[in-house]
Amino acid sequence: MANIAVDIRSLQNNQLTGIGVYAKEVILDLLKNDPQNKYKLFYSGFRPINEDFLNGLKQFSNFKLVKINWPNKLLNFCLWLFNFPKLNIYVKADLFWFPHFNFWSLNKKIPYVVSVHDLAFKRYPQFYSAKMKFWHKALKPKQKLQRAKKIIAVSENTKKDVISLVNVAPEKIQVIYPGLKESKLKNLPEIKQKYGLPDNFLLYLGTIEPRKNIITTVEAFEKINNNFSLVIAGNQGWLHQTIQKRLLNSPKKEKIKILRYVAPEDIAALYALAKILIWPSFYEGFGLPPLEAQKQKSPIITSANSSLPEVLKNSALLIDPYNSAEIASCLNQLLTNEKLQNNLAEKSTKNSNNYHWENTAKQIINLFNKLT
Repeated sequence: MANIAVDIRSLQNNQLTGIGVYAKEVILDLLKNDPQNKYKLFYSGFRPINEDFLNGLKQFSNFKLVKINWPNKLLNFCLWLFNFPKLNIYVKADLFWFPHFNFWSLNKKIPYVVSVHDLAFKRYPQFYSAKMKFWHKALKPKQKLQRAKKIIAVSENTKKDVISLVNVAPEKIQVIYPGLKESKLKNLPEIKQKYGLPDNFLLYLGTIEPRKNIITTVEAFEKINNNFSLVIAGNQGWLHQTIQKRLLNSPKKEKIKILRYVAPEDIAALYALAKILIWPSFYEGFGLPPLEAQKQKSPIITSANSSLPEVLKNSALLIDPYNSAEIASCLNQLLTNEKLQNNLAEKSTKNSNNYHWENTAKQIINLFNKLT
C-alpha cells in the first residue's frame, strides 16, 4: 500500500470547467477503483472545495483531506520566488500527482506525476494575455516536466508537443485519454424555456476567447441562408469584449443568442436540443465538448488540427478553421442532408462510447502502482 498525494486546488471552485472537471472525475474514480492505496487530497487557502466533489467523497474511506494553512496567493508567491515551502513537509506521501500545472516545490527525492492537458501557451502564445503569459512562465513548465517521474498526456498530440517543445524523452510520457460522464438528460422543453432557446439552432459551447475561433464561426453563420439561429454559450475569457462587439455588429445579430453560463446539469440537454455543434478551435489538447455533444448524437463540425482528428476520428466533419466559407459549406451540407446527419449521429454515439472515466482512472492506478 502506498500513500499518494493529489493536488485538489483546482477543485476550490463551485463552477468547474476543463481541468477542474478532469480532476474531479478522475479522483472519484481513483477512490472507487483503488482499494489498495491511500490518497491524501491536499489544498490551501480559504476558498471552499467544490460541493459536488465533497458529496462524491462521502461514499469512500480510502482518502484524507489535508489543508495547507497558507493563503493561496502567498503560497504561490513563495513557491515561485523562493522555491519554498516544500509541499512534502505538509503532506507525507510516497508519490505526488498534479492533475495540472500549478505552483509546487518538493524535496528532490519525492517522485511526482503531472498531467499535461495542452501546451497551447507555448504553441500559440498570441492567444494569451500578457498576464497569462507571465503566469505560465512563472510556473516553469519545462523544469517541472523534465523533473517529473512520469507525465500523463491527454492525447498523442499533446505527447508530441511535450516531446518537441519541452525536450522530454518519449518513454517518460504515457497517453491516457480523459473520459465522459454519463449525463441524465433533463426535460428538453423545460431547458429550452429556462434559457429562452430558439426552435432551431446551431451551437458553440466553450470559453469566449480568441483561441476558440468564435468570430470565424459567426462569419460562417452569416454566409448560410436558412431560418436557424446561432447560440453561443460559455464563460467570458480573454478579449471577450472584442468578440461580443463583433456579434453585436453582425447583420444576423437578431439570430444570435449569447448564454454566459449554462449549469453543468443542463449541458447535455443543450447538446441534445442543438441541430449541430460548431467547434472550429485553433488548438485543443483533447477537446471534451465535441465528445460530450456526441453522447447526445449531435453532428459535429470541428477543426482538422491538433488533437481533434485523433479524438473524433471519422465521426465528425473536419474543416480548416481559418476558412469561414468551408465551414458555411459544411453547415449547408449538413442542414440539407438528412442521411448525412443520421450517419454522423450513429458514428458520434460509437465514438463517444470509447471514452470512460473509469478506464482513465484504472490506467492511472496502474501507473501509480508501477512507481510505488
